[in-house]
Amino acid sequence: MTTMDLFGPKPRRPPQKLMHVADVYCDMCSEEVQVVKFVCSRCDYATDWVEISTVTEAKRGIPCPVCTAKNVNNEETQCQIDTI
Repeated sequence: MTTMDLFGPKPRRPPQKLMHVADVYCDMCSEEVQVVKFVCSRCDYATDWVEISTVTEAKRGIPCPVCTAKNVNNEETQCQIDTI
């Protein structure tokens, strides 16, 4: 038996479309900063060289500005339709 939530479903952010590592430059003298290029697999948007502090942060990816903007615009229009 499932219980009903008294306040309705929790509002959630739309999932972010992430860009992943395409190329990395790692200087052996400076292990503090990695320089990375990111590419989006959905829209083929590519960044210039970006400084990232850790390898884990680079592997995690960064949000794609093109796909995220499309996603936000679609959600805003959906919210406007729902409120009318």
